[in-house]
Amino acid sequence: MPAESAESAESAESAGAAEPGQSGRARDTGERVTLRLGVAGDEATAQDAQLLLLWLREDPELEGLDFHAAEGSGMGPGEDLLVSLVTGAIQAGVFRLLRAAYNYVRNLRGRNLSVTVDVSDTLSIELTSTTECTRAELERRAEEAARHLRGEPE
Repeated sequence: MPAESAESAESAESAGAAEPGQSGRARDTGERVTLRLGVAGDEATAQDAQLLLLWLREDPELEGLDFHAAEGSGMGPGEDLLVSLVTGAIQAGVFRLLRAAYNYVRNLRGRNLSVTVDVSDTLSIELTSTTECTRAELERRAEEAARHLRGEPE
């Protein structure tokens, strides 16, 4: 895995039983929620989504997250990757996921790519290869996603 450009999260995620396809609002109960990721951009290829999947699976800080292609998805550009994480540590899990996805697109400099993390039908987070994103910004976005998934007011 190429060198990372953002700092790593320090908190660990607790384990829990996966419930594929579960999404929407959740409290920190140890249940799992599923987020949808997609690779897009003018230069996106079918291989980019597969490489993102490998990148995320090899990140030791994402251990405990369940990654798989969406049903009927061939993992090409515009096709989706699903990630399941426990709600008991949702903010830390989302932060680590955003950090890893951001590092993936930033390590592909020179190519116009983005990774979109769909938290729900009403909240998406886009990370692009051409935009700088600080640790504080990733933390803010992770906090926003966690509040949204817990059903807290913004």
